[in-house]
Amino acid sequence: MGIFGRKPDLVKMEKKKDVQGLIKALRHKEYQVRIGATLSLGRLRDERSIEPLIETFNDQNWLVRVGAAEALGKIGKPSVEVLVQYLTHIFPTVRLGVAEALGKIGDKRAIKPLIGVYRKETSSPVKQGILKALEELGGKEAVNRALQT
Repeated sequence: MGIFGRKPDLVKMEKKKDVQGLIKALRHKEYQVRIGATLSLGRLRDERSIEPLIETFNDQNWLVRVGAAEALGKIGKPSVEVLVQYLTHIFPTVRLGVAEALGKIGDKRAIKPLIGVYRKETSSPVKQGILKALEELGGKEAVNRALQT
């Protein structure tokens, strides 16, 4: 049964703002529960969940890692430095999720790392995601800087 006797009620936990319970759910045996927990934590935007969400970048399921990136993007500026570290993650879908999250946060400190990663990126969808994030962060000027080689 994993660390829970039964499947946790994530909707109820989110409604009660049970951040600790949702953090615990990040370790549930079922990946669907872990994904749901990342999304709930993102909606709650509680900074206490930053470290546990970072730990999920080591999860065996890439969807959980993408959910963590999205959640950190919703939490905002305290997550920028952490997310920048995962711009070079082994899985393109995670890199794309991280780029999208950085664009949503709106912190201009992410522009330079995004440009650097863009120039080395080989995945077309990730490159497009980075360009979108750069446009959100710095407009056409940031996009043009990325496209210059």
